[in-house]
Amino acid sequence: MQIGGSIASIEGLQMDKIILKHAPNFIKWSIFSILFFVPLFFSPSNSELFELPKMFAVYAAATVIGTSYLLFLLARGKFEISKNPFLLPFLALLASAFISTVFSIDHFTSIFGYQTRLNGGLVSMAAYFTIFAAITTFFTKIDVRKALFFTLGSAVMVSAIGILGHFGRDPLCVVLTNQFTSDCWQSEFRPTLRIFATLGQPNWLATYLIGIIPISIGFFLEAKKILSKAMFLASTAILFATFIFTNSRSGLAGLVAGVVIFIILIWPRLRMYRKQVSIVLVLLTIFTLIFGSFLFSRVREFFAKSTTATQVGGTESGALRLIVWRGALEIWRHYPIIGSGTETFAYSYYQYRPTEHNQTTEWNFLYNKAHNEPLNFLANQGIVGFISYLWVLLAILIYGLRNRSKFTPVDSGLVGGVMAIAMSQVFGFSVVTTNLLTFVLPAFLIVNTLKKDQFTWSFPKNKVFRGAGLIIISGTGFYLLAATYGLFLADQAYERSREYLSLAALGPAQNRIETALTISFPLPPHYLMTKATIEAERAILESESGNASLREQAANDTKKAVELGPRNTGNIRQAATNYFTLSSADPKYLKDAADSAKRVTELAPTDPSAFYNLYSILKADGQKDEALKALDKSLSLKPDYTQAIQAKINETSGIKTLD
Repeated sequence: MQIGGSIASIEGLQMDKIILKHAPNFIKWSIFSILFFVPLFFSPSNSELFELPKMFAVYAAATVIGTSYLLFLLARGKFEISKNPFLLPFLALLASAFISTVFSIDHFTSIFGYQTRLNGGLVSMAAYFTIFAAITTFFTKIDVRKALFFTLGSAVMVSAIGILGHFGRDPLCVVLTNQFTSDCWQSEFRPTLRIFATLGQPNWLATYLIGIIPISIGFFLEAKKILSKAMFLASTAILFATFIFTNSRSGLAGLVAGVVIFIILIWPRLRMYRKQVSIVLVLLTIFTLIFGSFLFSRVREFFAKSTTATQVGGTESGALRLIVWRGALEIWRHYPIIGSGTETFAYSYYQYRPTEHNQTTEWNFLYNKAHNEPLNFLANQGIVGFISYLWVLLAILIYGLRNRSKFTPVDSGLVGGVMAIAMSQVFGFSVVTTNLLTFVLPAFLIVNTLKKDQFTWSFPKNKVFRGAGLIIISGTGFYLLAATYGLFLADQAYERSREYLSLAALGPAQNRIETALTISFPLPPHYLMTKATIEAERAILESESGNASLREQAANDTKKAVELGPRNTGNIRQAATNYFTLSSADPKYLKDAADSAKRVTELAPTDPSAFYNLYSILKADGQKDEALKALDKSLSLKPDYTQAIQAKINETSGIKTLD
C-alpha cells in the first residue's frame, strides 16, 4: 500500500510539472492565434459570413485558455488572478450581463447572443473576460510585445485585402466566386466605394483599425533602428489608408478622439518625439488630401441633411440613428434597472419603436442593435449595465491620465486605441474584433505598466480533490470544444437547409435542418422554426396519405419554437405564416395564424407590416370587419404603404384580392 501510494504521488507530481510547464504556453499561443486569425477569419458556408465564424473561433480559444488556466491553478494548489484596477469594472460588466440574463425577456438570446451575431451574449462576455484574466495573470512584457506584433500583422493583412478590394481586386471574391474582381458583392456593398475586407462592414473595419493605429504610431515613436522605424511608419500608413477607404464617419470621430488621448498621454515627453510626430502628421495629412474627399463629403452631408427626409440612396443614416436612439431610451424607461435582457434589442425595440421610423427608407429593416453602444447597454442591461460599461472606460482613461508620466508611446497607444473604439461605438456597436480589443488592450496595459500582484486562495491538497478536479476540468474543456465545433457545423447545415428551402427543394432542406438540430446544443428556436416551415410546405405539397400527420408535426414544432422564444418577433411572424400555409389544407389553422399575427401586433404595435399581415389572415378567415380595422391601422402608421393602399382601394371598389 505504501509503495502504491508513493507511485501515485510521484505520478501526480509529474502530471503537475507537465501542466505547470505547458499550460501557460497553451494560453499564450491561443491568445496570439486569436489576435492574428480572428480578424481574418470568415466562412462562406455559414449563415453569416463574418461575425459567426469569428465568434466560434473566440469560443474555441477561450475554452482552451480557460481549461489551461484552471488546470494550472489546480497543479499550483491555489487560485490566482491578477490584482489590477480594471478587474472589478470588467467583473461588474460581466455580472450585469448575468443579472440581466436571469431576468431577460428572452433567455436563449441573452445567453448566446442574437442569432446572426452571438457577440454580446453572456457566453461571449464570459469568453472575453477569460481572455482578459489570462493575459493579466500569465503574460510578461515580452509576451505583450509579441501579441501586439501579431495584432499589427493581422491588421496589415486585413488592410491589404481591403485595399485590393477598393481597386477592384477583392481576394474574398476569389473564395466566393473564383473570380479576382470586386463584383461578387451586391450593389449596396461595393468595396470599390466603401471597403470592409474580412470584417464584413465598413464601420466595423474602421473601428477595428482605429483601435490599432495609435499602437502602430507608438511603435514608430519608440523604434530606434531605421528599419524598424520604416516598418512601423509603413504599417501606420497602410492602416490609415485603409481607414480612409472605409469612408466611416463614426470611425473618423473615434480616430480623432483616440489621437487626442494619445497626444495628451505622451505630452510630458512630446519634445522627445516631436520629429517623429511631425512625420506621422505630415503622412496622415497627405493621405487625407489624396484619398479623403469622399469621406469628408459624407461628413458634410451628415451636417447638411440629417433629417428624416429621404435622400438619394435612402434616409440619411444620422437621422435613422436618432430615431433608433429614441426607441432605446424608451426601452430603458420601461426596464430601467436591469434592462430588457442582454442582447434582446431586436425584440424590445419593436415594442417601443417610434412611429417616425415608418417614414424612413429602412422602415421594414430589423434593428438588433441600438447603433450606440452606451444606449445598447442602457436598453439591454439597464442602468446597472450602463454604469458598468462607463466604469470600464473611465477606469482605463483615469489610469492612463494618472500614470502618463511613466508610459511609453505604445502604452499611450493602448489607451488611445480603447478610447477610439469607444468613441466610434457611440455611433455604432461592438462586434467580435472590437470587443476582443476592448478586453485585450487594457490587459496589455496592466502587464506593461503595473507590478504583478495576485489575489490568491489555496485549494485542498488531497489526492481525491486534485484527481476529481483534473477529470472534471479536462472533460468539461473537451466537451465545450466539441460543442463549439458542433455549433459551427450545425450553423452550416442550417444555412444549407435555408438555401434548399428557397429553391423549394424540401427533401434536402429537411435533411439538413434535421442534421443541424441533431448536432446543435442547445436547441436554437430559429432552427426549430425552420424545420416547422419546411414541414408545413411539405404537408401541402406532398401526397394526401402522409400530409395529415406532417401538418400536425409542423404545427407542434411551430408551437415549440415560439415557446422557446416567446418575445422573438421574427419567429412569431413565421409562426403565423406556417399556420396560414397549413390552413390551405385544414381551415382550423386559420385561428392559430390569426392569434400569432395578433401577437405580433402586440409586440410590434408601431409596425405597419404586422397589421397588414393580420389584415390578410383575418380576411381569409372571413372576419371582414376586424380585417378592415387592421388595414386602417396599418395605413395610419404608414400612409404611403403601397400594399396597404392598394388593398384599401380594392376593398373600397369591391375587387377581390388574393393575399
